[in-house]
Amino acid sequence: MSEVLVQQLLYGYSDGHRLLAASTDVPGPAARALLVQSDAQPGPDQSRTLSSFALPEAELWALTATWPADEMSRPGSVWSHMLLLDNATVSSLRGAAGLLGALHRPASMHDLDRYRQPLRITDEPLALGDASMRTAEAILLGLYGWPTRQIGVLNSDLQQPERILLAVWEQQWSTLRMVMTFATRARLSDSEGVQIQVAAARGRTSSSQAIVLDAEGPRPPHEPSWVVTLLGDLRHPGILREFFWRYGPGLTGGRADVASLTRIHTALTMEDAEPLTFAAVAETYPAPSQASMLKHDCLAFDGPAWLVDETVRLRAAIEFLDSVEWEQLEIAERLAALWEIDHASALSLVAQISRRGKPKRLIKSLQASLAPAADADTLRDLARIDARFAAAVAVKNQRALADPVLWSTPAEWQQPLLTA
Repeated sequence: MSEVLVQQLLYGYSDGHRLLAASTDVPGPAARALLVQSDAQPGPDQSRTLSSFALPEAELWALTATWPADEMSRPGSVWSHMLLLDNATVSSLRGAAGLLGALHRPASMHDLDRYRQPLRITDEPLALGDASMRTAEAILLGLYGWPTRQIGVLNSDLQQPERILLAVWEQQWSTLRMVMTFATRARLSDSEGVQIQVAAARGRTSSSQAIVLDAEGPRPPHEPSWVVTLLGDLRHPGILREFFWRYGPGLTGGRADVASLTRIHTALTMEDAEPLTFAAVAETYPAPSQASMLKHDCLAFDGPAWLVDETVRLRAAIEFLDSVEWEQLEIAERLAALWEIDHASALSLVAQISRRGKPKRLIKSLQASLAPAADADTLRDLARIDARFAAAVAVKNQRALADPVLWSTPAEWQQPLLTA
């Protein structure tokens, strides 16, 4: 099992709340922000709380556990142990179990030396049991069902949500992880910049703009299918998160992309995928530059086996030409190759492009790709669907144009060929 190196910081009371020990130096603005973030309140009955904090300017992400420090002279003092991850570590980490296991409360002020060295963290995924699923469902529904809102989840036990929040974080792709902010608290509070709070009770000052879900209340009457799929991946980590990790970093929709990618993955992994299966991708990300890697992998000749048949892949590409970077897909060359092994399917696809009449560069490229191997039968079949298209192919292959077989039976489609 692999390991990653993580920096750590310890905050606590010593003539004021301050940084007591660290394995690394943090730049000034980031250091001030982390100091403020570390002075959090403990949970109900003086239990610990867990929070995350994003520092995009410094390309850092912090995970903090906070405990009451009743032994200190100042009432309300706390210990906060913080793990600091840079972008490379966040991107490479596959599991968060090691992070959760590395958070420790110091025994006293004499127990600070171990916080002055980086930690080696085991890269191990978190396992969630069935008992966690109701809370996990509320967290997923809130976080991704309202992707632009602050979310509050009520749950009397704050220990279980720690594992769930980190399991949700490890399921995400790197760019989403780097901005993910969460907190467990005794009460919901107004916390600007915290995407989701899990609290034991409502707070009197909790924002009216937040969406609040009760994990111990009645289940929602209609649970979205994407929530069920995400829950399955939390329980048994598998191909869905691998899909996220490959295609998520190229997207720009933030939390909204999670539900979208989940629905797309479900569509692509169904049996008997067909051209319309690709509609789930093209309609969600209509611009050619959006989800370009995913589109390429769906439609490329040597892409993953979602659309297993070359005819299906080409038909999907042609159906959604306005949504793909078609030049990179080498559609013209692949159609010419298909012509040799499945003439009827290739002819149907050529007719589809011809009827569109655009893009002109694709039509010209297709004519050039078909011309070298064209014979009289090829020109005759092309002329029957689009005589002008056939004439453009014939210009590039005079040998086929001169074949007597082409003229053996007079027909109307021959007229444009006479001027080729």
